[in-house]
Amino acid sequence: MSRRGVTESIDVSGRRSTIVDVAREAGVSIKTVSRVLNHEARVSEKTQKKVREVISRLHYRPNLAARKLRNSEKTLIALICDNPQQHLSGFNADLQIGAMRECNKQGYFLIVDDFGSPECAFEDILKYPDLAGVVLSPGLCDNLKILDALDSKNIPYVRVCPQKELDRSSGVKIDDYQASVDLVKHLIDLGHESIGYIHGHPDHMVSEIRYSGFKDTLDKVGLRVNPQHLQWGLFDYDSGLKAAQNILNSDVLPTAIMAGNDDMAAAVIAIAGSMRIKVPEELSVVGFDNAPIASLIFPRMTTIDQPAIEMSKLATEMLIKEISSPNTVPHVLTVEHRLILRESAVKPM
Repeated sequence: MSRRGVTESIDVSGRRSTIVDVAREAGVSIKTVSRVLNHEARVSEKTQKKVREVISRLHYRPNLAARKLRNSEKTLIALICDNPQQHLSGFNADLQIGAMRECNKQGYFLIVDDFGSPECAFEDILKYPDLAGVVLSPGLCDNLKILDALDSKNIPYVRVCPQKELDRSSGVKIDDYQASVDLVKHLIDLGHESIGYIHGHPDHMVSEIRYSGFKDTLDKVGLRVNPQHLQWGLFDYDSGLKAAQNILNSDVLPTAIMAGNDDMAAAVIAIAGSMRIKVPEELSVVGFDNAPIASLIFPRMTTIDQPAIEMSKLATEMLIKEISSPNTVPHVLTVEHRLILRESAVKPM
């Protein structure tokens, strides 16, 4: 998006309509259109009505970012992800969609940095004079060094899925513990008694929370996990492959495997297929997040829907409100999760 371009939008035909088009169609000056958009009183009611009819017909929307630039307002929001090439790739893609939609709606430019990659420019981004605020993804949202750096520079930030120091900033999360309980309880209700588990990234506090929900639920019904069926992953597909190989090469196979996210669960299904273990007939597999891969693989995956797009959109909306009102009291919003039942989990044979 050009920072010097004419204020514009897209009409139903796909062509971008501009304030010039509105003025021409209404037979008025560009300044008059601007006055109508700014609700100034120096335009007659008849002219206002005519201009607004043209605006509606052309589906014209003012470019809020351009307006902010003209008013010397900060227009840049940074979404900092925990290296999307390695961790939480499907989840991070959804975070970008949600943040992008809210930034577009409210007239901000979005940049994304993959913290932990060789090209990471996090320190440079914090020096941008146009930086209005930061959205932090899971893992980074609980990194106290990052939070301290943002606080020291008085940069507003909102966190997605925070688990530590919840009164420190605003954020959006689900109840990961209860979601994990709901998922493993479904497996138990199906009749599974031997259930393996693949942890998420050890640096992400949510990994331990999800495992706690899993273990506590098993404990309540007197079930134990075979140590060979308990593996660590990194929330990515490759680590899921290694973890699945270790579990499925154990002395006794579990009847089900629960993974800390969908990417790792998809890897379990792939390894099971390569070993001629039928999913779900011989092995049920469940994931977490409801990432796109969960409904694209076969069999489609039973999982927890963590509405990442909506969570990111809400977090970005909260950030923009706090940018406008710096004295806003921080609060963490807990959104609902859903158990999504698909074909990857059935009663054991």
